Amino acid sequence: MAEAVIGGVTEGIINKLISLIADEIGLAWGFKGELRKLQNTLVGIQNVLEDAETLQVTDMNVKKWLMSLKDVSYEADDVLDEFATEMLRYKVENTGNRLTKKVRNFLTPSSNNPVAFRLRMVHKIRNINVKLDEIAKERDRFHFKNVTTKERITNNRETTASLDDDDLPVVGRDKDKWIIIDKLIKSSASPEATVSVSVLPIVGMGGLGKTTLAKLVYNDASIQGFFDLKMWVCVSDDFDVKRLATEIIHSAGNTTFASTTNLNTIETSLRSILEDKRFLIVLDDVWNENVAEWNRFRKCLGDGAKKGSKILVTTRSEKVASIVHTHTGDGPTPLIMHHLKGLSFEDCWSIFKQRAFGYCRVDVAEDQIDDLVEIGKALVKRCQGVPLAAKALGGLMRNKRSKEEWVWVRDSGIWKQFENDTKILPALKLSYDDLPYYLKQCFAYCSVFPKDHKIIKYDLIRQWIAHGFVVAAAENDEANSLVDTADGYFNSLLGRSFFQDVERYSSGNIWRCKMHDLMHDLAQSVNGDECNVIELSSAVDDDRQQQQQHNNNKLVRWIHEKSTTLHLSIVSSTTKTITNPVHQLFSAYVNNSSRSRFHIHTIILLSSNCWSRINVDKRVLDFICLNFKCLRLLDLQHAKIREVSSRIGKLKHLRYLDLSDTNIEELPDSITNLYNLQTLFLFACCKLKQLPRDMRKMISLRDLDIRDSGINKMPEGMGQLTNLQTLRGFVVGKDGGGGIGDLGPLNHLRELDIVFKAGCFHNLNLDRRAREEISRAKLLKEKRNLGQLSLSWREDEEDNSVHLDHQEVVNDVLLEALQPNSNLKWLLIEGFPGTRLPSWITMAQHVYIFVCPQLRSLKEGNPNSVLIEELYIRSCRNLTSLWKGIQGFTSLKQRRI
Repeated sequence: MAEAVIGGVTEGIINKLISLIADEIGLAWGFKGELRKLQNTLVGIQNVLEDAETLQVTDMNVKKWLMSLKDVSYEADDVLDEFATEMLRYKVENTGNRLTKKVRNFLTPSSNNPVAFRLRMVHKIRNINVKLDEIAKERDRFHFKNVTTKERITNNRETTASLDDDDLPVVGRDKDKWIIIDKLIKSSASPEATVSVSVLPIVGMGGLGKTTLAKLVYNDASIQGFFDLKMWVCVSDDFDVKRLATEIIHSAGNTTFASTTNLNTIETSLRSILEDKRFLIVLDDVWNENVAEWNRFRKCLGDGAKKGSKILVTTRSEKVASIVHTHTGDGPTPLIMHHLKGLSFEDCWSIFKQRAFGYCRVDVAEDQIDDLVEIGKALVKRCQGVPLAAKALGGLMRNKRSKEEWVWVRDSGIWKQFENDTKILPALKLSYDDLPYYLKQCFAYCSVFPKDHKIIKYDLIRQWIAHGFVVAAAENDEANSLVDTADGYFNSLLGRSFFQDVERYSSGNIWRCKMHDLMHDLAQSVNGDECNVIELSSAVDDDRQQQQQHNNNKLVRWIHEKSTTLHLSIVSSTTKTITNPVHQLFSAYVNNSSRSRFHIHTIILLSSNCWSRINVDKRVLDFICLNFKCLRLLDLQHAKIREVSSRIGKLKHLRYLDLSDTNIEELPDSITNLYNLQTLFLFACCKLKQLPRDMRKMISLRDLDIRDSGINKMPEGMGQLTNLQTLRGFVVGKDGGGGIGDLGPLNHLRELDIVFKAGCFHNLNLDRRAREEISRAKLLKEKRNLGQLSLSWREDEEDNSVHLDHQEVVNDVLLEALQPNSNLKWLLIEGFPGTRLPSWITMAQHVYIFVCPQLRSLKEGNPNSVLIEELYIRSCRNLTSLWKGIQGFTSLKQRRI
């Protein structure tokens, strides 16, 4: 059922063409006519895509036409991206050197000869134009409807209101909840109970809410009072006993338990935790049908638990339920099992109504409400008691304003087409079909993650941006509006139930989420072969050669079956570190693929547990850089990697690079040739001591995270990276390098984290003139987008070389220079060595002050400028009082000290 969704690709190409045609540096000299022809052809095609993408569901010829267009579009995108990169290179190399002749600047290793570069490009563009001409001719025989750009924007406009399941009560499961609680508690208390640990499966089809029901039970007060320990583990396809046992230990509260591959060590630790305790373990989403593996898991728990301990299992499989169940006694007695049924019509209607008509909709005429209710009830009957379907339909209909639109959904052919499909619910497919193209491609991309993967929102929206799925809403501030627009995309998908299981920071902001299995199935189905997950499993734990052959065979099969992959993730679920499999896997890809070019845009390495890190040696990175030159995204976080290949500079299309939590010791200078790189994550790279000297060349960089790394100073020229929005871990060191003044030009910053290293201001001469100059600097005052600011000090307590009076002056001057704009929402101050904090901290809405042992007072300020809503102070032992008028701070809602 793979579908072609390419509206975003063609729109991105058109935007690139507009920039190239307007190019004033002469790079496109001599063939702007070819570029204009390409633009005009694509605009004509773009205007019929909405109709074509709808018709492809029922017309195979239309689908084939779209697939052909898709292939040519990706080819054009790569070529134009190469053009745009050359323009960026020219811009970087001419900064501060205006007297240098243009011809001289083109004679670099990137292009060698500008004439040869132009000839190569014009040849590629002409070939693309020939292919598109054929596609445009074929388009005319389909007689598609034309939809102009303006009409398309109007049709695709999303409503701003969306509903989060966290805000809504669970409907229709109270009876099931109390039945299960009764089985868990009363059967344990029964004198006839003979087993110390029994198992209760909840079994039912996908989308019925098995996990939701288990959560209701798990969080109930009676359960908390009855069991000494509660633990929750998401199992999914990976029933690895070592992983499960370790996650149970962590869930029990022992989060410091060290990772190990020794099962005996894990068993000993787990049994000591469970000994003489009545416990409840929830195993969510179990698929394992291997009896031996289940018995290994049961043995791992031991038999020292208190009588009445329970394991609650959720599963779609009757076979799994029959394997894990506990009999009620000897002989052929009934199983202790809970079969979850569909909801009643009334309950499904309640779910649908909450979403479709919630918040007293004012965009529907009063005389239409009764008609919409009648149509809505007809739709709910087709949900067949599945709450996920009711949620998705409600989210879909919330965006429909007229009776005609509701009738169209009710009478859609999708209901009949998918009525017997066991994996794709018609309601979910209808919800997907109704999405605008930009949300379709964002949703479909999420199938690059394995099922039950916890997707971090911050990372996801930057991956969408890296792939060009997000179009800026404001032309005059593209960098910031992209993040806001992507955030809106995420909220729209969440409001339509494409995401669930949201986890939040204490601030209330979303941290991460998951996709329901059925939503993941839908994403895989519509995406076809574009996103693929290769799992490296430990088929034979003790035979690494056999394991490697098993993984290689899997990849070769995938190559022949799925030759159009753009996004690839490799998941390690083995309990042993994988020794150099990735090089063999990629070699197998290249050796077995008949394609002359490799259009892979995404490579993500994922470890399903903390000890299954994938070994990525220099050969692997060399191989990737030489063979996958169209990469936009490379995520190697948590991999076993020590050295970054100097060839990484060849990945000229790369937008997103994550090397977090790796053992890299340095970055090659060639990385600064990645002029398109937008996101660079180096979080927790403890052995990394410095950034490349020419970081200022990376002018597209928007997000840089170097927190908890070994970096002790910033390179000079960071102030030239004016597109930066997130700067986490900016170091102010004592050994030279870039200084705090580099923050001045960074006016797009939304989040800033500054770390002051020990002794960074020891030699600072603060005479009166210098103090006045620093105070006037107001480094952050004009940064209107800055919403989050963190200031941390890493002082050496044994260093008494600085006079306290000098230190106090430094602190006062420094903090005045760092006064932010009044738009600041979150402020964290940690390890501050001074005795008083400035009055401006009350301008932030949420203020956190941690571990400031010398702090004695908070400066009084203007009560009229107080915006603080939350104040959290911890480990400030010498702070004796707060502001005098704090009781009159009407905005202050929460205070923890």
